[in-house]
Amino acid sequence: MNPTRHDGEQDRIRLVSGFHLSGIRWQDGPVRLIHVILLLGCLATALATLGADTNGPSGVPDSRSRLLEVAGNVEIILAGETNWSKASVGSELKAGDRLRTLAQSRAALQLSDRSVIRLNELTTLQILPPRQTEKRRFALPKGSLFFFNREKPADVEFDTPLAAGAIRGTEFLLEVAEDSRAVRVALIDGRVALRTPTGEIVMNPGEDVLLQAGRPTRRTALVNAAGAIQWALYYPAVLLPEELGMSPAERAPATEALRLYRLGDLVAALAVMPAPKSGDGASVRQMRAALLLAVGQVSEAENQLVGLSPNLPAVRSLRELVAVVRGGPTNGPSVPTTAGEWLARSYTLQARADLAGARAAAAKAVALVPDSGFTQARLAELAFAFGDRSSALQALDHGIALSPRLAPVWALRGFVLLEQDSTTEALVAFDHARELDAAFAQAWLGRGLVLMRQRKFGSARESFQAAAALEPQRSLFRAYLGKAASELGEAPAAEKEFRLARVLDEADPTGWSYSALHLWRENRFNEAIRQMEEAALRNDARAPFRSRLQLDSDRSVRSANLAALYRDAGLGDVSHHAAASAVAESYANFSGHLFLANSHQIREDVNRFD
Repeated sequence: MNPTRHDGEQDRIRLVSGFHLSGIRWQDGPVRLIHVILLLGCLATALATLGADTNGPSGVPDSRSRLLEVAGNVEIILAGETNWSKASVGSELKAGDRLRTLAQSRAALQLSDRSVIRLNELTTLQILPPRQTEKRRFALPKGSLFFFNREKPADVEFDTPLAAGAIRGTEFLLEVAEDSRAVRVALIDGRVALRTPTGEIVMNPGEDVLLQAGRPTRRTALVNAAGAIQWALYYPAVLLPEELGMSPAERAPATEALRLYRLGDLVAALAVMPAPKSGDGASVRQMRAALLLAVGQVSEAENQLVGLSPNLPAVRSLRELVAVVRGGPTNGPSVPTTAGEWLARSYTLQARADLAGARAAAAKAVALVPDSGFTQARLAELAFAFGDRSSALQALDHGIALSPRLAPVWALRGFVLLEQDSTTEALVAFDHARELDAAFAQAWLGRGLVLMRQRKFGSARESFQAAAALEPQRSLFRAYLGKAASELGEAPAAEKEFRLARVLDEADPTGWSYSALHLWRENRFNEAIRQMEEAALRNDARAPFRSRLQLDSDRSVRSANLAALYRDAGLGDVSHHAAASAVAESYANFSGHLFLANSHQIREDVNRFD
């Protein structure tokens, strides 16, 4: 029996929820947020880039690299030229070209083998000619980057002032000090061989190597892979300009930044925000701190808040948000007084799995500042978490009218439409979200789900790859990447991603569920039953994203899967019990009724008497 038909993608799509708080994970029972929500390795904003042929007209591998994301001030200089020019998405780089990011800026580059390089601020990278045919090579004179490749293993080489490296199908962090006297390599997955003047160093996953000029090599364990890339932090917007109380003198130079911020384009707003100066008032510093969070500059954002009164509402809301995302204690006011504080409080309550409280907090934010795209978007998110699609769409329409350049609101619209089986409209919404912010992983996830619904599994895997590259610590994305590989018949790749999903978040049921369906397809019934049972045990771990009613529906879907699995394994009585549980857990679940009927049929005796 084909397991893909037991619960249907229409049911399984409902297992996806959560948008800004997408980094939630569970450890030993209590709910907490992962230290960082990574946005690593942004992929292309155009479909053509994802499906591009890497071979040129002559069949020789294409050596061109393409710029996939530009956030802030990013510049390129072509080989043989002397002047830097402004970079843009889609710009192509070839051997000899250089790319650099200035302060408070980031960029993402895709090599011809679809490897993705995410550049931090103040980083310079050069594309080098390969030493051997069909290999890619780059140099990092200074700065830091994250390399990500989930395609078939391919050889890529890099040069730094102190070492050269050969990498194969891997992901790692590479840092070069400003004075070029220190190089750090933190390997998360795959293989890296470093060639140094004193010999070769072979790195294993989970190792952190520091090379310093004139000193012995230091090799340690990589304790916190997510924390190693602080510059990739992502925070939702909770600051509302209406509540800052800017004076006319403060507002005048920041007029364009405020306009872009209200439209939802936080990165563009930061680019035009006036540079800090000694006479900046509290309102300007709070605004700049909120914008710095948008590009992951957490330390700089916190520096902007130093010296400001802790009783300022915007300061309280920003600090509460940082604490929630980092998973630390929150010290906000007992009763918020502004819309921004209520927005921050809604994330705190959601992290505690108090969805009702989070939705009430978002409603209070809307009541205080109804004409804000951020408050409307947050209310829509929480309405969707309760399955209230009508209220979600109403808030989304209002939010889009107010902040049409806010990518999360468009992605959320896509998920709501997808639940209504409006796949064409959903795909348009997801693609628009990607155009607004190519680094927003939820938009790539949504696009992949639409393509799965259309049974375009190859294209779906490319989208899930994009999402996983953006946030490699998200178990959910790994689970869907494994699901796509399973549908394509690539069992080893699928099982590797399912294992990674369980390692990244052992309590998330998604990886367990899809792994069970994959094992079922492989006729490994005992393993499939164990993993589906584990998924059922972890069902309520999605409580921060799903209402009680929806969690019961999810449990019903898993019970229906178990019923069919037990039946295929020859356990008719157990199958009947599981099917009955599926109906009891969600009476509206078609799958549960179907398998309950099937189990009744199996239990009929030879005289057709039940």
